[in-house]
Amino acid sequence: MLITQVARKYGLTTDQIRHWEQAGLLPPVKRDEQGIKHYDQSAQLWIEYVDMALNAHMTKEFLQEYVKLAQLGKAAKPARKQFLESSLAKITASCRELAKKAKFLEQTLQQTEGDRDDEYRTGQ
Repeated sequence: MLITQVARKYGLTTDQIRHWEQAGLLPPVKRDEQGIKHYDQSAQLWIEYVDMALNAHMTKEFLQEYVKLAQLGKAAKPARKQFLESSLAKITASCRELAKKAKFLEQTLQQTEGDRDDEYRTGQ
């Protein structure tokens, strides 16, 4: 598929795809004899993955590193696994911390709806 077809298929713009390519978020796409890029199934899967990852608030740095490791092939499989495990551990820890903050805010909200609200404003 051509870039315009791929962009339409995934609800993206051609500029988004080009930006991802230039930023190293996608592996290089194969070109034909005239230099025109053709997005095969593998390239399309990468586009889906990057779109999902960015929508899940993964960093560009994470994606750049993962693309580098993926391009190294089977030899880098242990390194990819370690990288993903480490990234998952960090995200899991962040989720736990956010859950604590959400619980605190929920409790604070409940207290502001009750009689204890005045205690927070007056310090009594």
